[in-house]
Amino acid sequence: MKKKNVFFKKIQETVKKWHPDYVPAQDLTEPVPEAGWKRYVFLLRNHFVKLLCCSSVYLLTCIPVVTIPAATAGLCHVMMELERKGNVVSWWNAYFVGFRDRFFDRLLLGLGSVSIPCCMAILLLSLQVKETVALCIAFGIYLLCNSVWQYFLVLQDVMDLKLGQNLRNAVLLALTNLKTTLVLVVCALVFTGIILYLFPYWVIPFAFFGFAAKQLLFCSLIWPIAKQRLVVEENV
Repeated sequence: MKKKNVFFKKIQETVKKWHPDYVPAQDLTEPVPEAGWKRYVFLLRNHFVKLLCCSSVYLLTCIPVVTIPAATAGLCHVMMELERKGNVVSWWNAYFVGFRDRFFDRLLLGLGSVSIPCCMAILLLSLQVKETVALCIAFGIYLLCNSVWQYFLVLQDVMDLKLGQNLRNAVLLALTNLKTTLVLVVCALVFTGIILYLFPYWVIPFAFFGFAAKQLLFCSLIWPIAKQRLVVEENV
């Protein structure tokens, strides 16, 4: 009888972890590391279920072209809450707050970040450039545009500025922090390579966790830089 009660108690604890307002016990007993890889690994380990749920909701709300930018913004908002505060009480509410906020601004910029490399590929092919070279150049431009897009998402999440101002700041941060921008490019390249390498095996399990883990990594890299930017602008 005692074993049966322990079994059902474990089931209840497992189910609780899937609740949107679940707070891991580690968050209440262990201090969150201040910054760096230790903080990233700590958040990854302690909020594994939340990351899994966020990635699942992200995939379900990614309607091609229409909602991918908004879904990415929603995921970024949750990861920013984790990165800045060490915990997010209701990831569900946080996700859809980020999803709805400035929907059309993000849609416009998201379409632009994809259109630029596509137009470049078409232009190079029309100039009789070899297909492989043209596609490689276009993909490189896409990775750079994606890095600027990530800077933009973080800035727009914490700064109440117009689209053009946040975009300008994102470009400036990308150009003045080349080391971080290079890391973002490499991370995006590795993530894409892993998905292509594993395809079609284990793609879905990897993607269901990988999107949130990748976004948390991007936020952990960009937020310290954006925070310095915020401090500078407040003192001006």
